[in-house]
Amino acid sequence: MRFLASLVIFSILILPACQKDQRPDFLNGSWQAYRYERADSAALEDYLSQIQLDIVLPNHYHFSSTLDYEEAGTFRLSDQYFLVTDTTREPRQEKRMRIRALTSDTLILDMMENGEDRTLNMRKVYSPNPPE
Repeated sequence: MRFLASLVIFSILILPACQKDQRPDFLNGSWQAYRYERADSAALEDYLSQIQLDIVLPNHYHFSSTLDYEEAGTFRLSDQYFLVTDTTREPRQEKRMRIRALTSDTLILDMMENGEDRTLNMRKVYSPNPPE
């Protein structure tokens, strides 16, 4: 119980400070999944190498996943949200994911899929931006 209380306090005090460091230019590049969490704890560990997100600034993305699933289109940022619109399918609908963390090499997205909470952790595998 003490550990849980410490974790909650850490989250309240530290994580908002980390969020301030988010920079949209950090998104630019190719990202690959290294962890995928679902509310029911089932994981897709065997297939993570197939989940990739490519971001090209100012507002284009391409997403590929398991079973040859692909989508591409435009994105925008709004507060801590990453909003994407797949322009390859009709009807076009905007999907919303919360950016939990964004650094030069890590992207963590929280989302809802089929009424279930999901978290996708990704690491940058290619960056067109030189390191600072």
